[in-house]
Amino acid sequence: VDHVLRRYRHSGLPFGGVQLLMIGDLHQLPPVVKEAEWQLLRRHYDSPYFFASRALRETELIPIELRHIYRQSDARFIDLLNRVRDNRLDPASLTELNSRCIPGFTPTDNEGYITLCTHNSGADAINQGKLQQLRSKSCQFQAAIEGDFPEHSYPTSARLELKVGAQVMFVRNDASPEKRYFNGRIGRITAISDDSVSVRCPEDSSEIEVGPVTWENIEYRIDPETLEISQNTVGSFQQFPLKLAWAITIHKSQGLTFERAIVDARAAFAHGQVYVALSRCKTFDGLVLSSPLSAVGVKTDAAVSRFVEEAARNRPSPEKLAAARVRYQQQLLSECFDFQYLRSRLGKLAALLMKNRAVLQVSGAAEIVSLETRCREEIVTVGGNFIKQLNGLFRADTLPEADAAILERTAKASVYFEDRIASLLLPFAANIQIDTDNKEIRKKVRDALKQLEAETASKLAAVRSCRSGFSPTAYLRALSAAEIELKPVKDNQAPAATYGESDIGHPALFRILKDWRARKAGEEGVPHYQIMHQKTLIRIAVHLPDSLPALIRIKGIGKRLAEKFGRELVDLVAGYRREHGIEEVVLPVVPAAEAAGATPPDDLRHAGDGRTPGPVVHIRPASGDDAPLLASLIAGANEDVARRFGLDAANCPKHPSFCTTEWILADFARAVAYFIAEDDGVAVGCVAFEDAGGGVAYLNRLAVLPGHRRKGIAGRLVRHLLDHAARQRVRSISIGVIAASTELREWYGRLGFVEGETKSFPHLPFQVTYMVRAIDGGSRRPGA
Repeated sequence: VDHVLRRYRHSGLPFGGVQLLMIGDLHQLPPVVKEAEWQLLRRHYDSPYFFASRALRETELIPIELRHIYRQSDARFIDLLNRVRDNRLDPASLTELNSRCIPGFTPTDNEGYITLCTHNSGADAINQGKLQQLRSKSCQFQAAIEGDFPEHSYPTSARLELKVGAQVMFVRNDASPEKRYFNGRIGRITAISDDSVSVRCPEDSSEIEVGPVTWENIEYRIDPETLEISQNTVGSFQQFPLKLAWAITIHKSQGLTFERAIVDARAAFAHGQVYVALSRCKTFDGLVLSSPLSAVGVKTDAAVSRFVEEAARNRPSPEKLAAARVRYQQQLLSECFDFQYLRSRLGKLAALLMKNRAVLQVSGAAEIVSLETRCREEIVTVGGNFIKQLNGLFRADTLPEADAAILERTAKASVYFEDRIASLLLPFAANIQIDTDNKEIRKKVRDALKQLEAETASKLAAVRSCRSGFSPTAYLRALSAAEIELKPVKDNQAPAATYGESDIGHPALFRILKDWRARKAGEEGVPHYQIMHQKTLIRIAVHLPDSLPALIRIKGIGKRLAEKFGRELVDLVAGYRREHGIEEVVLPVVPAAEAAGATPPDDLRHAGDGRTPGPVVHIRPASGDDAPLLASLIAGANEDVARRFGLDAANCPKHPSFCTTEWILADFARAVAYFIAEDDGVAVGCVAFEDAGGGVAYLNRLAVLPGHRRKGIAGRLVRHLLDHAARQRVRSISIGVIAASTELREWYGRLGFVEGETKSFPHLPFQVTYMVRAIDGGSRRPGA
């Protein structure tokens, strides 16, 4: 626990500086440690008890004794139990306890006595003997055990034998709203059927009918990718929640309370065993000893006695408790304004980006070196100086939350640091975009970014909690809330569509939004991305929000951006919509269907609505060295098309399914540009761009291998080619598709292409429909 907390809280303090509250009774049964295990542990620890912990010894342990006893109310019985507990049993007290020794005591069936034994064998013998004495019919119930459920974990017998009249104990709490029974409650069976058992408890006027219940063996694992704890039910045990209870072991009675108990402690073997047995009973008169106790049999661990005696000598005074509380609040307040770990997280990310800049594609992070410098100077250093000021203000006799000077200083500091974190780190984390072909580096960078985001959120929540001064409750709750909010939200809704510039149906509005962003960046003296990321501008231009609620629903528009720029943006969009008479917004469909050249209808039949974004793929320009790879991609992606339409080298020798390296080299010789799509470094698709001159270009050789379709890769390739065409100042781009492929024509239509004329060619056994898209966002029908 100490190791995990130090690591998780990034602190060298014992238990990570967390305040521990430990509750227990050391005079009860000791920890169970196997001899072989203790031979290893004894080299490092003086005893198996908690107070031998090395980490705990580094702390100031403040013991508080809880003196009020709830189970017993008889003062004389309580005094006797305390004497047993503290190993102060004198002859007179021992004689008084042994006055409850009644050899051969046999209670009546309705009195509800339970015998507490030192060993399982003794309890089992009593239960079986009592069961055999009953003349009622024996009923046996076999537990239903599935999967992995170890025998040592069985909550009751796998083969449970019961009879009407048997004394039983419930071994589980009632999960129903009535809460009719609880773990340890004793009663007698009044009726048995195939699927239920009726039990009457001494204090009840009615019977409890209970059926089989299920216990689950749950395995907990940490997902190596998400680092989240997941649970998996690996086994189950179903049985009636009952066990024979004329007798149970003292170990199993720990925590239970009985009105009447017979204690058989002749073979007591563990420290505290006799005390636990005697203290289970509520009254002295309800206690029966089957054999007399001896002073030798009442065992107390010397290590426990020494610790308890030391604790008794060092009971905290009110002044000591108050001083400890003051020191704890001072520690929390210093932690709140300590930004060293935030600095280390930013430094780690910056180092990774700089070290791997040759293989990383980074946007929105051009100023990371400057950002690291500003963060150090404006947050970390100022925070360190503020902690020094606090140390000068701290007083040993005053709680920080009650110190007017400290409250005033922390409130002002809260405003400063919230502004610095929000203006420096939040835009950076929100806008940075990172991509690389190196899977290992990508994971390292993303992990570092996640750690920075988590620490940024934590420190922002911490300083915000001090807006009105410092309160430990508000501070700790703020940290907890920030941690919970960082957890990924799991739902069954499809993710929002991913749009690019090619999806914008109103380029004029997009230009207006970019001009607005440029003005704001100039006014504030910051890069454009710190005002708003381009992806967010694209979403606004696509969704056309004309109200604040509609704007806030757009991904990338958080509370801060909505408060700062929301009204301006809504007014811009609303004005544009009024000017152009736009009442209804029709969103473009981002296709999930994949096309490989002229992909047949069978491959598009289950494409869906195309709202899910594609995978993270890298699209790179190809060179002549890639000619064999391109030929393989194009041929492999078109084989199914050739089979569907009965194409072969005789009737359609130029079909892409017969593509060769020579074809590709000939294309390169004609200045055709190829682009290759790679998924985790593996080439899975390609597309070709041919500039025909006069502002016209052709989209050719679009191909995605069958095993990688329906992932959005073809759509990514087309949009990449459209962006390339725009950079080449091409006005329109066209492609010829098999006219019989309705699904394929519709797919291109969703990408903004419109159908032109359909032609027949002597060398092709099918007709070709030409589809054209205007690069400026409009579309036109081509001439004949």
